[in-house]
Amino acid sequence: MLEAEVQENTTNAEAWRILGQLYQENDMDEFAMIAFKNANEADPYDLDSLLCLGISCTNELDEKEAQRCFQNWLQSHPDYSQLPEVAQVNFENLESI
Repeated sequence: MLEAEVQENTTNAEAWRILGQLYQENDMDEFAMIAFKNANEADPYDLDSLLCLGISCTNELDEKEAQRCFQNWLQSHPDYSQLPEVAQVNFENLESI
């Protein structure tokens, strides 16, 4: 049903995001990345799609694209965008808490 929706309405960011999440949950990250990229193109301000894209890129070991997604997410998120350190996040030294 979602695939039919995005074929008919390619600008439906929510349908693309949900489709990507379904692919992601089924360990189909290559397809999820395509769906999340389309969701991000349809709505560049949808932070959920951007975060999910970063996660799928991480799962597929696409480090540079994952870093770009997470950096954009941090810069666009209202809770973090005003922090001066956000513009200079060094992902090589980032550790899980």
